Amino acid sequence: MRCCGVLNYTSWFSSVYYPVNGIPPSCCANISDCNSSDLRNATVAPTKIHQQ
Repeated sequence: MRCCGVLNYTSWFSSVYYPVNGIPPSCCANISDCNSSDLRNATVAPTKIHQQ
């Protein structure tokens, strides 16, 4: 199981890291199909990352 965030990926939305960087690349399900603009987009990111 791969984890992303304290409870899930939405934990990042309230962090000081998120506004500038988005969700960390370590959360990507497939790093070759996951870029920085995807990780800053709250609509797209959930389709590209580990959900828990």
